[in-house]
Amino acid sequence: MKKSIIFITAGKWQKCAIEMAKEMGLYVIAIDANPTAEGFSIANKKIICSLENTDEIISEIEKTGTQVLGALSICSEAGMILTGKLRDHFQLPCAGYEVTLKLMNKKLQRAALEKFNLNRLKWKSFENPDEAKKYICEQSIDLIIKPVDSSGSRGVTKVNYLTTDLDEIIQRAFDFSNTKEVIVEEFIPGDEHTVETFTLGGVTQLLCLTKKKKLDLNGKMVAYELATIQYEDHLMEKVSSFISKAFESLGYTDGPGHSEIIINNNEIWIVELSGRGGGFKVFEEFVPKVSGFDIVESTILQSIGEKVILDLSNRQQGILSFFPSHKGVVKEVIGFEKARELPGVFCASFVNVGEKVNDVNGDGDRLGYVLSVDSDIQKAYSKLAQAQELIYFKID
Repeated sequence: MKKSIIFITAGKWQKCAIEMAKEMGLYVIAIDANPTAEGFSIANKKIICSLENTDEIISEIEKTGTQVLGALSICSEAGMILTGKLRDHFQLPCAGYEVTLKLMNKKLQRAALEKFNLNRLKWKSFENPDEAKKYICEQSIDLIIKPVDSSGSRGVTKVNYLTTDLDEIIQRAFDFSNTKEVIVEEFIPGDEHTVETFTLGGVTQLLCLTKKKKLDLNGKMVAYELATIQYEDHLMEKVSSFISKAFESLGYTDGPGHSEIIINNNEIWIVELSGRGGGFKVFEEFVPKVSGFDIVESTILQSIGEKVILDLSNRQQGILSFFPSHKGVVKEVIGFEKARELPGVFCASFVNVGEKVNDVNGDGDRLGYVLSVDSDIQKAYSKLAQAQELIYFKID
């Protein structure tokens, strides 16, 4: 009987893991609602179906006659709920539905963190736009409004009682929520960071801590750069311990983590925890190159119950920078081939000539990336600047 692994979804950020799973000799079953998903061209079996049709999907998987060893949604928030359900149904390793739901739903996550005294943010959830607006207008502080169940900064906006287009912003947050529910929480000033981790047998290991730079466009909080940070040992240990306790509070014992925190005067504030890798080259390229840990292969092995060895003896410094989009049609893309000739530089376009692109509304509105890696962060920044000088997008 063939041994299989299920990937939900099958888009570009899952593709690298699908390729690796096939190289490992696994029969790959890929599920996506999009018939043109890039991973379908590699998979042994494709299931084109709405991710909400669990029974239909299970039936199609069982028809393959394979021994299902694991299920993964490597970087896709959209695929996580189905992944949890399939793990429960086929009795597979890693987080099932209940834990996944707490990793996905920010309302449930905040409530779980509060039970362990790990959340100090003032927050409230709403199912009615008018009630959300009333609450915002009653507060005298800056706030963040976000859908309870979206990713990629979609529908996330900084607001206060003086915000002029508040009705539009609130409606946008609701529109990006599948459950039609939003969270309004206090805005914490400070440096926003991402924390890349790998949890193995209940032990969470910090792979890298990055500082995030964001575009502040009409209150929309969209990241355009991640850079590795090496703080004093006591702060690194504090971040590592804090995130480890946070995942433990959610019952997350195995898998990659891509979390967001605020650090303000050595105090840590959790923005959100995710039990998956980051998209846009964070998971499959940035994390392995700066941590020295093959997180893609390890995540696949862990998901099928195989042994994983954590080796972090070859750490590097790195910056992952994105080219923000603006509305129009891509007429020309130049410079990437030349930039890739620079040592320690990795880069590519996310768009093609002739493609329509939008103004920045979320993390998805990016034209391409440059990743610069070196043992010295200043040298990495120097190479990044050289690469960016070579690259040009013409958009009309």
